[in-house]
Amino acid sequence: MLEVYKRHYPVWRTSAFWFANFAIYSILGQVSLVFAVGCKQLLDETDHHRLSAEYPEGQYYPGGNLVMYPALHDAYRATYRVRNDLGDIGAAFLIDDKGTIITAAHVVDEIMKNTDSKKGARLEKYNGIQFSLANLDVVFKPDRPKINQHPINYAAMNLPDLAILSVPDLSGSTFVQLAEYDLLGDDASDTINVILGNPGIDSIIFTTGRVQPFNSTEQTTRLTPNVLPGFSGGPVLDLSGVVVGMIWGSGSSSHDSSSMIPASVIRKVLLKERPLKPHPNSAQPRHSP
Repeated sequence: MLEVYKRHYPVWRTSAFWFANFAIYSILGQVSLVFAVGCKQLLDETDHHRLSAEYPEGQYYPGGNLVMYPALHDAYRATYRVRNDLGDIGAAFLIDDKGTIITAAHVVDEIMKNTDSKKGARLEKYNGIQFSLANLDVVFKPDRPKINQHPINYAAMNLPDLAILSVPDLSGSTFVQLAEYDLLGDDASDTINVILGNPGIDSIIFTTGRVQPFNSTEQTTRLTPNVLPGFSGGPVLDLSGVVVGMIWGSGSSSHDSSSMIPASVIRKVLLKERPLKPHPNSAQPRHSP
């Protein structure tokens, strides 16, 4: 029987058979991958147009409305109100499963300003659950620059208005992914972003806008619109729910833009102070290097 098999199915024929099968499955795999990427791009474009139509730029909406966009809704769940007994101070967001919080440095300064400002200092989730900041663990924050003993803007001294906090009670909570690269040049202004913040109306709200073109040497950039006070420390997201920056300031009434620290600056500080683990939903970077 073995002789018959060898005579009718020589080695070169069986090798060719398996090679052909391998080639076919490889081609099918590549076609499937291209199809999946194409579908993802189509869905992104659909979300882009849908979000633009439903939520025009420069207006404000309840964060819970993002439930129709699962990735953005997760980012909403990972964004916190920063408060004390005097009221709302700003916003913050969770960046890993270890309880690492990102916010603006001046938001932390406001908490630490005096005894009264420290009273009731806390983070509050979208569902009202609160986490005390009584024993504030500051992993990173630049020293507040002063002129003649008067505090001035961090950016005036080329310092990032950025703070990293450790809140172990948040370990295991929903967190957001930080972009691997910044979206530079004209690509930035072609992309709609979602901006979350806490202007003191008892909930996290959002608006939509666009990052203005900037280069990779800048520690801060501008984006439209000019957000309300209380958005400081809030995340700026792309439509996949990835953080592309953090709000640190709004313009005056004569300006129509706000100030943002790009993801690359945040990541650079994190890599030095508190390295991140990969986000469970992370994929290939969608931003230009």
